[in-house]
Amino acid sequence: MISATGKTRVVWIITLLLLVTVALVFSNVFPFRQILAQQELVEQKEQTLAVLREENSRLTVAADYLQTDQGVEKIAREDFGYVRPGEVAYVVVAPADETGFVPPPAEPVEELDRVWWQGIWDFLTGRDLLG
Repeated sequence: MISATGKTRVVWIITLLLLVTVALVFSNVFPFRQILAQQELVEQKEQTLAVLREENSRLTVAADYLQTDQGVEKIAREDFGYVRPGEVAYVVVAPADETGFVPPPAEPVEELDRVWWQGIWDFLTGRDLLG
């Protein structure tokens, strides 16, 4: 048989082991969350960078086109209404809308309630840190 002091000692040892285990879990979960959040942020920024590079290349092509005589003439005709000597410019005016119908403004869509475990999962993976 185990004495009362032996039982007390076992309870204290188990309690100490549980506290150490909880401390280890918490000391590893929070840095893990930050690492996952930073990886997610890096992926988002890489996607943004890819979009910006595409936009930059498109704008470079457009800028190169505007350096040509055809590009300058296109802008002069479309934006400023210039015509060459001897040409006649016509302006087509669309009739005004007679119905007077104005669509109502769209109502904001409320965010659906999330399942309780998604909040916990977002906390553990660090998605709640991303905003």
